[in-house]
Amino acid sequence: MATRATRAGPVTMSSRAAAGTRIAREARGLTARGLGGRTLSVRPTLANRRVTRRLAQAKVDEKASASESGRVPESPGSLAGAGIGSGSVESESAERLKSRVYKLQPTSRAGQSRLSKEKRRQRKDPKQRKLEKEKERRTYRFMAVSSSLLMVGLASGATFVRFFITDMGDGGLSLVDFYGTLFCTLGAVVGMEFYARYAHRILWHENEMGWSLHESHHLPRTGPFEANDIYAVANAVPALSLCIYGFLHPGLVAAMCWGTGLGITLYGWMYMFVHDGLVHKRFPVGPLGELPSLKRIAVAHTIHHSEKFGGVPYGLFLAEDELKQMEGGVQELDLLVERATAKEKAEREALDG
Repeated sequence: MATRATRAGPVTMSSRAAAGTRIAREARGLTARGLGGRTLSVRPTLANRRVTRRLAQAKVDEKASASESGRVPESPGSLAGAGIGSGSVESESAERLKSRVYKLQPTSRAGQSRLSKEKRRQRKDPKQRKLEKEKERRTYRFMAVSSSLLMVGLASGATFVRFFITDMGDGGLSLVDFYGTLFCTLGAVVGMEFYARYAHRILWHENEMGWSLHESHHLPRTGPFEANDIYAVANAVPALSLCIYGFLHPGLVAAMCWGTGLGITLYGWMYMFVHDGLVHKRFPVGPLGELPSLKRIAVAHTIHHSEKFGGVPYGLFLAEDELKQMEGGVQELDLLVERATAKEKAEREALDG
């Protein structure tokens, strides 16, 4: 058995494994009680297991470094005093727990690579960093604007051809098909918000494969694009397929498929404008960013990144509806909106003065 002698005594690999197993069991009880005051399901979801592994690995590494430096390893009692034992969970605040869980290093190699790039960037000259940021924003802005104009142009032109040229040539505009398209367009826009809420939580956060891509969105961005952008392309596939079918075929079913594809496309454009432009500042949004309702949506999404309520809200446009279901959620949103408004006011006064 591999051992390593230290002033505190020999440290064996089996003892480290045993410590990791014991700490993991204790951490499972901790994560089952929830984060941010919210009760989690006792069922060991992938997201909870990921938090458990990070807590356990951090504590094992801490014990190993303490042994190598000559300090006495922590006893089970001291572990309980640190907040790992089940007896002290109630006395540890949710804020302290969040800081211990979510400030740990990411587990994936891609996440560690992105953090190392960010550290190298921070060592550069501030002017150089600013120039790189501006270049990244210009690149993404060009892609966002060009793709948006292309989508709007294609959708508008194809809709005109679909209803006012093709149908008129076949005997007149079918009001049933037209209103069926309109109904499905509006329904798809609303439905996509609930789908986004489900996909964001279940498929992107609680699924290991989905998290391997979405993790890039919760780390410092080191370029104009991130792995999470793949989801935007993936959502465009069903929308494009529905539009092609609806454009090439006549009848009510084809018209409804056309409307559904248009609704998904419209929601994607709105999501990109608010999420990427207004929230994460990947491109300027102009005077529309001054609308109070859009500001409130943007601030609500920052709560998701803070993990204060266990990741809630997962949706975007109806984020406040999710926060209403969390104790203190709306109050936190009101406070952050007030702070953001005061900060913007102070910045304007500084520029005017």
